Amino acid sequence: MARHILFTSQKGGVGKSTLARSTAVALACSGRNVLLADFDVEQRTCLRWQAQRQARRLEPSIDVAKFSKEEKLDRISQQYDEVVVDTRGRHDELSLDLAKASDVIFLPSSFSLDDISPTLTVIETLRNAGIPSSRVAVVFCRTGGIGPAGTPSALHITNEWCCRPCSGAAATRRLRLALRDWQDRQGGS
Repeated sequence: MARHILFTSQKGGVGKSTLARSTAVALACSGRNVLLADFDVEQRTCLRWQAQRQARRLEPSIDVAKFSKEEKLDRISQQYDEVVVDTRGRHDELSLDLAKASDVIFLPSSFSLDDISPTLTVIETLRNAGIPSSRVAVVFCRTGGIGPAGTPSALHITNEWCCRPCSGAAATRRLRLALRDWQDRQGGS
């Protein structure tokens, strides 16, 4: 059965598509059979990205398809080791259904209050839906590599979660330890 890795947010422009594409490439480079599922059927960012990669004959090859319904994804996901899901810039019923079916949920955000506030709203929605916090991670993007006081970059965190051979629980512990260490250096909790 395929592992489902979801990138979602209540708003656009936070790095969902960038992280989803980078994660798909990293997984494919590690020998995994990957589907990148583009649920933003209006913008089609991942589909355009795939067309550019194909025109330049870039490797590894990654299957990309657009979806508007979760059921269509369910029908073909068994053909893959990994399904990386990129959602549109709003957290609606479809995004919540995708989150419920996902093994790992990444919530990209910047350090701006304009991004953190909607991210907290999504976290609350996920919590109210009964999704365990061990499956959810906030990933800080657009931080210039290493974030304030050495917080790990978004790509480092997604690679830790998705590309190392470990269980979701082990990845969650590593992420929590990294964030706790950063908080300790900041003198906060």
